[in-house]
Amino acid sequence: MRGWLMNGLKSRRRSAGDSISTGERVWSIGWVRCAFICLLLTVIALTGCIRAPETEDRRGELLSANEIATIPRFVLQTFLDLSGIGLTVSHGVQAVAVTFIAEALDGSESVESGLVVLPVAENGEDRAPLTLAILSIQHGTIFSRSLSPSRFSLDLLSDNPEDYVGLVAAGLGYAVVMPDYSGLGVDDTIPHPFCHARSLANSVRDMIRAGENLLEQSPSTYEWDGRLFLAGYSEGGYASLAAGRYIQQCCRKEYSITGIAAMAGPANLSSVMRNLVLQNEWYAHLSYLAYLIFGYDLVYDWFESPAEAFLPPYHTTLPALMDGEHTENQIRNVLPNQGSGQPGALLTQRVFQELSNPGSQVYRNLAQNDLHNTWIPNMPLWMAHSAQDEAVPVENSRTAVNYFQSQGASVTYVEFPTGQHVESYLPAFLLAIDWIESFSR
Repeated sequence: MRGWLMNGLKSRRRSAGDSISTGERVWSIGWVRCAFICLLLTVIALTGCIRAPETEDRRGELLSANEIATIPRFVLQTFLDLSGIGLTVSHGVQAVAVTFIAEALDGSESVESGLVVLPVAENGEDRAPLTLAILSIQHGTIFSRSLSPSRFSLDLLSDNPEDYVGLVAAGLGYAVVMPDYSGLGVDDTIPHPFCHARSLANSVRDMIRAGENLLEQSPSTYEWDGRLFLAGYSEGGYASLAAGRYIQQCCRKEYSITGIAAMAGPANLSSVMRNLVLQNEWYAHLSYLAYLIFGYDLVYDWFESPAEAFLPPYHTTLPALMDGEHTENQIRNVLPNQGSGQPGALLTQRVFQELSNPGSQVYRNLAQNDLHNTWIPNMPLWMAHSAQDEAVPVENSRTAVNYFQSQGASVTYVEFPTGQHVESYLPAFLLAIDWIESFSR
């Protein structure tokens, strides 16, 4: 299906060279280089880390920074008071959209984007550099690039409400970075590879670098204190764990994570989420299943055509809507029963057969992207989930917590007895911020 999905997108292919000047490279492969490549592939196979030499690793290099909005402290505090959120901010904030060099799925350089939100000193405040921790907030599931963090808008009705968590955190004194992810924001070269661990980890790490670079450009205004936190809900919770694993395993000389708050993410793809489909019971978010299949097919080339994965008429109506330019509601409108129902009303028997076979490529790829049992975090974790989550079953977090704790990891787990997926978002994030704040008390 990959070729079909990418038809019409190839002309959009954007490399870092479109934004910055690069020299043309000519490669000649001799036996010495072949030997080196073989050695490199062996290292990759053993470690799972692909690292370019430090002199050539430009990922995270800042390409542009454009101020979107500055919000005074009293305005931000008034918003919190009217919302009934019992937090007191100490700073006004400045929102900056950035672009930076990233890594494409094929390993080449590409351009991605995100939002940086910084506290700002106001009249009468101390003008000494603000000493800040970096907080990387990973957004939840979005289908449309218009809701990417870098597209931030002060219009509450048109913007992704999650961006306002970034504003509040910056008002509390954090340097907040929010990656758009591959296929979102300025990256219109591919559809977003939904819940693909390596892609998300790359985006988060590169965004952190870009944010650090932005701070370094204003040494008289900001000073990073070395602390780094990750936080996210839904796909953002999954992305936070994916980035935590990647940074711990492959970037530990560059970053040491102070703590991760991972909430309501599908950490257990090969068991919990797979069984959700195989049981073929009513599910409220068939759009998520379609999103994952399109994203994973892009990465792993699962199917030759949409007809192998989706029943009629969805094999023809869905592909044009999964391009990052359509909203979740537009996608749900063409799904069975407005996007709620049995997976079997959308997916072919071929999909069920692949999921049922532990030896299939589909099963193996899901297991490769599991985060609940594929690493042992060496940093404190705070995890939260609702027992009544209808979108991402609570067993995703339960199995992760059980495994991490059995391996000696430091995990604090909060399980809400009630509340569906969206309803639990704000309570979870407020508790997460309180947990992050506890490191400064």
